[in-house]
Amino acid sequence: MGYELKIYDEEGNEIQELNVGYQTYASFKVKANFRFAATNLPGWVDLEGNALVGAVDQEIKGGLKIIEDENREKYPVKASEQNVITFSDESGKAFYSFPVFYNGMTPEKIDIQTPTSYATNWIVSMDGKTFTQKSTGGSTGDATIQKRMPFTIKTLNDDYVLVYMEGWEDMGGNKNISEIDASMLWMQCDGEKGKINLMIDEYSPNTSWGEPESRTGYVLAFSRAEYEDIKDNLEETIVENGEIAYKYEQRNLLIAFIQKEVKEETEDKSFKIKKGGWEDVTPSKTTDQSILELLKGNYYIDDVYSISANAGEYFSIYPLLSESEWSGTAYVINTRDENVTVNTEVSMDGDGMYFGITLPNSFEEDLIVVFKGTDMLFKKALVITPAY
Repeated sequence: MGYELKIYDEEGNEIQELNVGYQTYASFKVKANFRFAATNLPGWVDLEGNALVGAVDQEIKGGLKIIEDENREKYPVKASEQNVITFSDESGKAFYSFPVFYNGMTPEKIDIQTPTSYATNWIVSMDGKTFTQKSTGGSTGDATIQKRMPFTIKTLNDDYVLVYMEGWEDMGGNKNISEIDASMLWMQCDGEKGKINLMIDEYSPNTSWGEPESRTGYVLAFSRAEYEDIKDNLEETIVENGEIAYKYEQRNLLIAFIQKEVKEETEDKSFKIKKGGWEDVTPSKTTDQSILELLKGNYYIDDVYSISANAGEYFSIYPLLSESEWSGTAYVINTRDENVTVNTEVSMDGDGMYFGITLPNSFEEDLIVVFKGTDMLFKKALVITPAY
């Protein structure tokens, strides 16, 4: 009796070619009248369990899946003599080779990679050249991208459709989102094979004609199969209550942004100061060179601010340092680097930890409050100058 080996699909039908699955193993069965093992398969194919061995006249199950590399899985592979899986006996006398084929990604499937972990909360400058995303908290900080916003889209045969939409308000103040007519597009993408870049046109609104000072844009990407399914009711499908529906925001949204004038924001990292514990006082940079030289030479501090005050006044001084940076240690000195005894306290309220100081009833020379960090290094200093 000669050697015989056959392969079957899951329904038990004999087949001559084996399918390679995408993300899940495509199952098949093997039966032979000899002991066999899978001895060869293409390098882009993963064999379930990494091995397949069968005993005489026993039906053995196996599975094949494509090994993804962020590119090859996008494209179908036809069955050919160059891509086969081979089953052979232990002695090497019997060889049975079967072509393998791959149908590509699931047609409706789309994978999108954006520059940051979320697609919303972007601000685009009026000239369209700066994309800024403010942090929503956690360990991720602000992001800034210049000129073009890059994206990677993975779908079957790189066949995807980009949808450009804009937000607007009706006369009643209700939010709406609609697709932008192709002849009126003010954003566009270039690139190929799923590697694309978004560009935004400059915005110069004529407010005297009623054009808004800012505009809101959305870009979504769909696989060809999904787009064909929803294109006849595109806006009704994608938009819910004036917002991109959660399903599409999570899966298809590349970016949601507002294009507006970006004013430079300077965060005050000097001090927060309250006179009497409630009245805000704004410090200014110290210009007194003798004090600057003292603090630089003896305390290695060049971050020095000052306020003016009257005798007997109380101030809550917040150094704007985190609890890991500052635990409440501060010293009060004069301009001769001598310790000065005054009434002080360290406490905490809703604005954070602060150093409280009550100025002496006889207040005629500068006092300097020096803040020491938890790392034993001096961080910053506040000069309190008589108001006369």
